[in-house]
Amino acid sequence: MGEIIRISWVFAVIQITQKVNGLLFYLRKLPLLGKKIPGGVFQSYGLKKVLTVLLFCWKGMFNFLVKFLWLGLSYVGVVGFNNLISQEHFSLFPPNPILLRQGFLVWLIVIVIGSLFEGIWYSLDDNEVRFMEQFLLPRVRFVRGRILLLNIVEVVKYWPAFLLYGLLLDWPWGTLIVGTLAYLVPTVFFFWLGRIIYTKTLSQRRWFTWVILLVMLLLLGIDLWLDKTALVGTWLLHPISWAVLAVMLVFFSYKFLNYPLENNYLIWQVERLRKAVEAAPAAKNAQYLGQGLSMQKRLELDASSDESLSGSQYLNDLLFKRYRRILTKGLYIRLAVVGVVWLAVIVLSLLGFSREMTEANLIGLLPLLFFTMYLASFGKIIVQMAFVNCDISMLYYPFYREAATILSGFTYRFKKTLFYNGSIIAGILLIFLTFGLLNPGILSLQFYAVLLLLLFSLAVLFSFHELFIYYLLQPFTSEMEVTNPIYKIVSGVFYGIAYANLQIDVTGLSYALLVSAVSLLYIGIGLVVLWKKAPDTFRIKE
Repeated sequence: MGEIIRISWVFAVIQITQKVNGLLFYLRKLPLLGKKIPGGVFQSYGLKKVLTVLLFCWKGMFNFLVKFLWLGLSYVGVVGFNNLISQEHFSLFPPNPILLRQGFLVWLIVIVIGSLFEGIWYSLDDNEVRFMEQFLLPRVRFVRGRILLLNIVEVVKYWPAFLLYGLLLDWPWGTLIVGTLAYLVPTVFFFWLGRIIYTKTLSQRRWFTWVILLVMLLLLGIDLWLDKTALVGTWLLHPISWAVLAVMLVFFSYKFLNYPLENNYLIWQVERLRKAVEAAPAAKNAQYLGQGLSMQKRLELDASSDESLSGSQYLNDLLFKRYRRILTKGLYIRLAVVGVVWLAVIVLSLLGFSREMTEANLIGLLPLLFFTMYLASFGKIIVQMAFVNCDISMLYYPFYREAATILSGFTYRFKKTLFYNGSIIAGILLIFLTFGLLNPGILSLQFYAVLLLLLFSLAVLFSFHELFIYYLLQPFTSEMEVTNPIYKIVSGVFYGIAYANLQIDVTGLSYALLVSAVSLLYIGIGLVVLWKKAPDTFRIKE
């Protein structure tokens, strides 16, 4: 184990160092901050050591806090469950000893379920395989030692949480001991079991997994329903269970460490991993280019472009005509959904269900429009279509990366995107107008004016945003991969903003005015940035 600890430490240091190098690399890619970071920063070993230590400390503290969280959530879940099924009300504080035992049992069942999937469906990590091959490490000893070491470290991280939970149960050391054993026993058992059944078919392993899972859930359900006695939870805290669990741990560990076909099992794992790695790029980047690749399969080659156009205008006109049928079909589907809502508004208004509606109620629905347009927008589709079917080839030509050409292509694509998004916006506006006509006197002229401004701003924003970050960051490589983490971060943040709009409780028209002002300001600043920066950033990534 001493050798495994030393090797695992080297492996961990290498992984953290790679992350630090990646962080420094992408910080240098940032528009403003990147210029202030010298290229020699990668040779600043002292700085990288400091960052490595900080990352280690952060991961350590975070992992300790997560263990408290899991035990706490188990107890909170039990309290909530008992409040649902019982006429008696239970509060979180002061803690109820019986509910604490039930919470501990819930945590244990979750650990067993996690161990079940981790053991039976265990898969080698690509970084571990490369590490073994680069340092010529003995495969069997390295994998077995790593599994044991990582799980021992994981349960040690639980010790502070066990002690605190045990103090609430008035049995800290008992909780620590039984928690440690109850964590390790199913973990080692399922790793051993996963090796025994790895030759079974995929359906057989799934069936086996579901049987064990159902038994665990049945055991939990019976224990929680038996008049709050928590029989299993009580038994786990009894000293006799410690000896039983200890014997089981020794037995399963012996079987795991002496499995005779370990080398064959690991060869199978490596081959399975290599197949997964080969298929990973397509699956990984499907979120960013999947729609574009799908559209490419349905390309129409019989479309012709306007002969009066030239340059990038000609290329973009030809591109959109060839994909017009696919884009139009997508638009019809979205408009059909809008049409269903429109018909529902008509029916409900005629039946009198909307009589109690007020202008304040409809103002409260305005944030929903932001998220609706996020889901329905054509911006991401058109970006993927443009890269996969045009830019991936044209970006190798210098003329295509000139400022005037970039702005010309951006403007054409923006107008087309605005047409499709604007059609959806027109449908949404029709819904509000229909409601107003069928329910006169509810909506004021001020509401309609602000609504028009908001819908116009959303149409322009969602037509502009995806094209803007695409031209500014151009994150795609010639191999159809996404290598720019900033693009992923921006995409995630924008989704977060869209989702956050669902949580806003709006009572006045100030929300619509604020969103409109921010959107138009963002577009204005974006156009200036695009003109100055796009010639340097809009190029194929290698």
